[in-house]
Amino acid sequence: MRSIIFILIMLHSSNSFSQSKYTFDFSGYLETYYAYNTSSLLKNNTSQFPFTYNHNRQNEVNINLGLLKAKFEQDGIRANLGMMMGSYAAANLAAEPIVAKFIYEANAGVKLSNKRNLWLDAGVLPSHIGYETAIGTENLTLTRSLMADNSPYYETGARIAYTSKNEKNYLAFLVLNGWQNIYKTLQNEPSIGFQYTYTPNAKLKINYSNFYGKIGNKIDNLKRFYNDFYVEYTLHTNTKIAAVIDFGRDNSDFGKQSWFTSSLQLQRKFNRNHSITVRGEYFNDTHYIFMTTNTYLLNNPLCASINYDYTIRKNAMFRIEPKFVFANSYLKTIGQIYIPSCAVFTSSLCLNF
Repeated sequence: MRSIIFILIMLHSSNSFSQSKYTFDFSGYLETYYAYNTSSLLKNNTSQFPFTYNHNRQNEVNINLGLLKAKFEQDGIRANLGMMMGSYAAANLAAEPIVAKFIYEANAGVKLSNKRNLWLDAGVLPSHIGYETAIGTENLTLTRSLMADNSPYYETGARIAYTSKNEKNYLAFLVLNGWQNIYKTLQNEPSIGFQYTYTPNAKLKINYSNFYGKIGNKIDNLKRFYNDFYVEYTLHTNTKIAAVIDFGRDNSDFGKQSWFTSSLQLQRKFNRNHSITVRGEYFNDTHYIFMTTNTYLLNNPLCASINYDYTIRKNAMFRIEPKFVFANSYLKTIGQIYIPSCAVFTSSLCLNF
C-alpha cells in the first residue's frame, strides 16, 4: 500500500515537468463511525446485522471506508485506480482473494470516436446498479439502505458507454464476471448489464439499470434478473427527493423466487451547514434470498430513519442517524432466529481531501 501511494504522489508531482497535456487527480476519503444496535439478540456482538456491509461494527469506533484514488486522462485514454481499507472493505470483499480485497476500482478506458463521447472501459468498475454508493458523502443518508447493501457496489468486466452531446442521455452496455465479484466464480458464461440515465435538466434525473447472469455454482443453475429504477428530483435549491424501486427474480433448477424493495428519501437543507434527510424503506424478501444467514432471519423489514448532517467545512461533515427497523418475529424455524424490531444509532465523521 505504501509503495502505491508513493508512486501516485510522484506521478502527481511530475505533472509540471511534462510537456504532454494530461490531467491527473489524486484524492482521498475517510469515514470514521460509531454504531449501536438496540436488538437484544445482537447487543453482545461486535457485528451489526449480518445483512449490512457498511457501518457493520457496533459498540466501537471504527473506520467504515478509507480510500485513496488516482484519476488520469490524456488524448482519448483514461484510467482510475482506488485502494481502500476499513470495515466496509473487510465485509463486502470477504469472498475475494487477498490480492483483491483492497481494490475499490481499477480500470482503464479508451475513447472509440473522435466525434462522439463513446468510451470502452475495462477492469474493476463502480456498479451501474443503484442510487447509493460506498462513499458516504455522495449519499443523502449516513447509513446505506438494505437495498443498496444487498446489490452490487462494484463489478468487473467491460463497459461501452455513450453520453450525448447535450449530456442529457447516458447509455451503457456491460459484460461482467458476475454479481459483484472481481474474480470469476463457477459460472459458465459472462453476465450482462444495461443502464440508461436521462437528465433533461439540472433538477431531474431518471435511471434504469439491470443485470442478467448466473449466480452461485454450476449445480443449481441459478440465473438472476435484477432491475433497478430511481428518480431524483430537486424541488428547489434546498429540497431534494429520491424514489427507488428494485425488483428481481432468481430462476434455478429448483424453482423461481422473486423479491422487491423500495425506498423514498427527502432531504431539506436549511443553509450551507445544516440539513436533515428522512428515509423510508421496505424490503419484501419472502423467500429469504438476502435477509438470511445460518443463524438469523430478518422478516420483510420496514425501515425508517432521520439523518442530520453538519458540514463543518467544505470537505468535512459530521452525521448522526437513528434508524428504526420494524420486522415480524412471530415465525419460528429450527436453528434460525428471527430478528425483532429494533433501533440502530449511528454517527460518523467524513473527510474528503
